[in-house]
Amino acid sequence: MHIFLYTTNFMIMIIVPIVLGWMINRNRSVGWRLFAIGCATFIISQIGHVPFNYIALPILRDQIEPLSAITQLVLIAVFLGLSAALFEEGARFIGYRFWAKDARTWGKGMMLGAGHGGAEAIILGVLVAINTVFLVAWRYDRLTTLIPAEQEPLIAASLDNFFSAPWYATILGAIERIFAIILHLSFSLAVMMAFVKRQPLWFAAAIVWHALADALAVFSVAMWGAYAAEALIAAMALVSLTFILRLRQPEPEIIDPDPLIPPESKPILQMELSADKLDDSKYLS
Repeated sequence: MHIFLYTTNFMIMIIVPIVLGWMINRNRSVGWRLFAIGCATFIISQIGHVPFNYIALPILRDQIEPLSAITQLVLIAVFLGLSAALFEEGARFIGYRFWAKDARTWGKGMMLGAGHGGAEAIILGVLVAINTVFLVAWRYDRLTTLIPAEQEPLIAASLDNFFSAPWYATILGAIERIFAIILHLSFSLAVMMAFVKRQPLWFAAAIVWHALADALAVFSVAMWGAYAAEALIAAMALVSLTFILRLRQPEPEIIDPDPLIPPESKPILQMELSADKLDDSKYLS
C-alpha cells in the first residue's frame, strides 16, 4: 500500500503541471512556447539562487548566533523567503521582458506560471521517484552489497520512517506542489501586470507575496511541523486563487485583416472635340 501511495505521490508531482499546461493551451490556445519559457526561468533562477544560499546562509548563521533561537529562526526564514522571491521573480521578470514580450494576457501569463511552477514540481517529483525506487530496492535487498557498512544504520532508519508513515503523509509532497503551483500562477500574473499596467508595484507585490509564502513555510515547519505549514500554504494558495480569478479575462480575438479590395474601375469619359470647342478652350488659360 505504501509503495502504491508513494508512487502516486511522485506521479502527481510530475503529471499535474503537464495536465495544467494542456488545459490552459486547450482553453486559451496560447501554445507551449510560454510553458517552456516558464521552465527556463525557474532553472535559470536556481543557477543563481542555490549558490547564493550556499554561500550566504552560513555567513548569516554566524552573524546571528548570539541571538535567541526564535529570532534566529525568524531571520533565517525571512532570508530564505527573500532570496527565493528575488531570484525567481527576477528571472520571471527577465522572461517577460526579453523572451515573452507577447505574453500580456491572462492565458499567456497562466501558461508561463504553469511552466515555472511545473518545472519545480517535475524536478522534485523525479527526485522523490529516485528516492522511492532506492528505498524500495533496499527493502527487498537489491542494493545491500552496494551500500557502505557505515551508512546502513542511516538508511535503515529512513526505511523505517518511509514504511511506517501514515497514509496521508505519503501524498503530502503532491498536495504541497499543487498549492505551490497555484502560488506560482499568481506570481506570474502579478509580474505580467507590471508590464500590462506599466506599474512596478505589481512586480514588488509578487516579490513580497512570494517571500511571505516561503518564509511562513520555513518558520511554520520548524515551529509546528509539516501539517501546520501545509495549512498555512493552503490558505495563501486560496488567496492567490481568488486573485487569479479576479484577473481572469478572455483572450483577445485575433481578427485577420480583410484582403485589399481594389477600387472600382470607372470608365474614362470620352469627349468628342470639335473645332468650336477647341476655340472655346483657349480662353480658359
